[in-house]
Amino acid sequence: MIFRVSPFASRADGCLRLPEIFFACLQLRHLHLRYCLFDPLPTFEGFDYLISIEFQNVAFTRNISFISKCPLLERLTLKGCTNNGNLDIDAPKLKLLYIHGSWNTICFRKTPLLASVTVRGELKYTETPGKIGVFRSLPVIESLAVEYHFWQILAAGNVPDRLPANLKYLRTLELPALRFEFLSEIPCALCLIRSSPNLQKLRLADFYTESTADDVKTVDEFLESQDFSDISLNKLREVDMRINDGLKPEMEFVKLLLVKSPVLETMHIRQCDGDFTMDIGS
Repeated sequence: MIFRVSPFASRADGCLRLPEIFFACLQLRHLHLRYCLFDPLPTFEGFDYLISIEFQNVAFTRNISFISKCPLLERLTLKGCTNNGNLDIDAPKLKLLYIHGSWNTICFRKTPLLASVTVRGELKYTETPGKIGVFRSLPVIESLAVEYHFWQILAAGNVPDRLPANLKYLRTLELPALRFEFLSEIPCALCLIRSSPNLQKLRLADFYTESTADDVKTVDEFLESQDFSDISLNKLREVDMRINDGLKPEMEFVKLLLVKSPVLETMHIRQCDGDFTMDIGS
């Protein structure tokens, strides 16, 4: 059974309150909601047969803990949802997660099959010991794309040179909020790259913020002190980079990727203001 609701704006806030009978549709397998108020009774036990959820501009009245009560859920998409609190993901069958919006926390508790993760928008904190330790809950991750707020959380604290276990299934890595001129973030990027021996596609973008000459110098010194002999990108074929001013840390990353990627086919480098573009390869 598939349930889709995409109402016209019949209320001032444009949201439709779902009738209580909706939560009795326990045979649902696909649930797509837009511009609705999701307000289940406290006694709601979830949908046992639900495979996919797609919520767009849905308002919640409480934390959406019902996800843990959908044991067959494979795809979860949340776009532009409001009144968001904590997103607690306990979904042993989940394979795809796409989040675009504002959340207090995201916690990956039981996600052994999660292969594709995209997190965009505002995030205050992720409840994961050691922050970078989130990858212990993502053992088969194949595609990872994280924007500014989630990236800032991953990069905080003590980041190891590499993860305890390689991300051996990771094929695509997108870090569109990496700030090359800040030492707090470079170790995290290197950690993920070191830990992804089968990476095939890499997208990096320098998220512009004001930096000083001392910031850049500190990163330069850090990169010069690194031993990159343990980085192997033997399967990397495509790189897309967006840079700001062509600062030395940015160019050092370009050099590193060129040296460590023997089968690289395409490298596309462009400046944020569009004044500079360089393509290497076919």
